[in-house]
Amino acid sequence: MEEMDKKKVENSISIVKNSLLNCRYIFVKITKTPFVITGDQIKLRNDWLEKIEDIERKTLIDISHTVNSLDVEQKKIIFYKYLSFQSMYDFEIQNSLALSQRTYYRKKRSALIKLALALGFLQVMITV
Repeated sequence: MEEMDKKKVENSISIVKNSLLNCRYIFVKITKTPFVITGDQIKLRNDWLEKIEDIERKTLIDISHTVNSLDVEQKKIIFYKYLSFQSMYDFEIQNSLALSQRTYYRKKRSALIKLALALGFLQVMITV
């Protein structure tokens, strides 16, 4: 049973990563990322949103709201790894945030699981 749950989590994380990376395909249409990071918030630039299709716009808005529910370091990890126009390597993000390798990967995994839950790619099983 526990092995099955681990597989579901890993599959959900994979789906979230693909969803975040699909944002880059949308970026190609508008030549820049519509996401900007200001302080502790990740925002969408509205001037770019009118250049993309409704379904893509909805996807970006959903991701933006969901990412902003994460803690500051998790937001920055997701932004720099998946949402910026040019992805940074994990070690670059880790160093810029002054995190140990273990803490960085723990925060990254936790953020991806939270995104999977919030975006509906993973359901929480509650047993009584």
